[in-house]
Amino acid sequence: MADLENTPALPDTQKENVDSKKENMVDLGNTPALPDTQKENMDSKKSPATRKVLIIVSLVGIVIGFAVGIVIGTFAISPVDSTNGVFLPGISDRLITDGDPAISDVLINEVKNTNIEQYLRELSSRPHLVGTPVDLQQAEDLKQFWLDAGVDDVRLASYDVLLSAPDPNHPNFIRLLDGQDKMVYESPAKEANLTGEDHPDVVPPFNAYSRPGKITNNHLVYVNYGRVEDYNFLEKSTSLTAKEKIVIVRYGKIFRGSKVQIAERHGALGIIIFSDPADYTWPAEDTRVYPQTWWLPPSGAQSGATFVGSGDPLTPNYPALDTAYRYNKGTVEPPLPKIPVHPIGYGIAEKLLREMADQEVPPDWRGGINITYRFGSKFKNQAWKIEMDISTNDVMRKVVNVIGIIRGAVEPETDTPQNATHSQSTLTVLTLRWRIFFKINEWVK
Repeated sequence: MADLENTPALPDTQKENVDSKKENMVDLGNTPALPDTQKENMDSKKSPATRKVLIIVSLVGIVIGFAVGIVIGTFAISPVDSTNGVFLPGISDRLITDGDPAISDVLINEVKNTNIEQYLRELSSRPHLVGTPVDLQQAEDLKQFWLDAGVDDVRLASYDVLLSAPDPNHPNFIRLLDGQDKMVYESPAKEANLTGEDHPDVVPPFNAYSRPGKITNNHLVYVNYGRVEDYNFLEKSTSLTAKEKIVIVRYGKIFRGSKVQIAERHGALGIIIFSDPADYTWPAEDTRVYPQTWWLPPSGAQSGATFVGSGDPLTPNYPALDTAYRYNKGTVEPPLPKIPVHPIGYGIAEKLLREMADQEVPPDWRGGINITYRFGSKFKNQAWKIEMDISTNDVMRKVVNVIGIIRGAVEPETDTPQNATHSQSTLTVLTLRWRIFFKINEWVK
């Protein structure tokens, strides 16, 4: 080890250097305190992490507190009412109770063909064209029937609508005339009486909203179903057009009103629509027709409206009340037919088609009448003419809807309205439905 005591003394210059270094060394024990601003700056450098932890802890606490509150509110503050099947006081458990399968048996047992036959016979025992006094009386009868059955409330809602009907003193006719304008054939004024239940007020066949008038023409053109593609085929495959001619088309494929519209666009003066046996009978399986079975007989003609819109033509999309704004007939949109229209059965159609000349139609244009289907235009006897004598005209009449209201068992303040129009089939179905409903209602009680 070095002998410190015998270590020679440093030169004066070195001693000065050592002393100066000692002076420059910091005495940590005697270092003065940092100013407050510097301490705040140092603290701020640590705050983001601290704040993030605090936020997370706070959010977790809030969520836990909210969850605990829900649990307390559900099971401590609002105990479940054991008398109710749902967790809402005052609401009956009938809302969630399974339906009694025995009700299905009640339904099935009450739907009987004898009941349907009875109601249909009663409702159709007299002709009741819509808007006539008999039609309005049926509405009153149905109202009373429902009230007697126990419906809580039954109301009649009346509307004034534009309807259409033939002149009872001047039925619609289709005629064949010879060269001297003498009648060769005239269609029957009424459909054949096949059941012996004739009634003087039976309405003859007609197409509602047809334009009335008498048209005589040398040309009758067959245009299959009267579709756009049928007219296109006629014009492209033959030298014929419908312009300024009377056309005859089959029922089916498209709405009868559309057939009228398309005929108008192609310039037809009138249109006759017939029911072909290929579409309305089943000769391959059953050659019988009504009244032996349900297939259409030769005298059967399909009456029906030709307006392509819905509801009352003069008050589209609005109830036809007294205070309703009404269009005039010339501005109705979609428009009413501008040419005469008339429906016939295939018995009458055979009389007309048999006399038509020109080339045969393609196979898919042929129907079920035992004749050779031809495009026509001219008749075999070229002096003959076709005449449409149509009296169908538009009239304003009052119609009635029958509205039955049932007070709900669970929510009696909520009405359940049931509506019946003047339609014969609708009345039959609804009458049967109400009978079933009240049988169930009595059984459940």
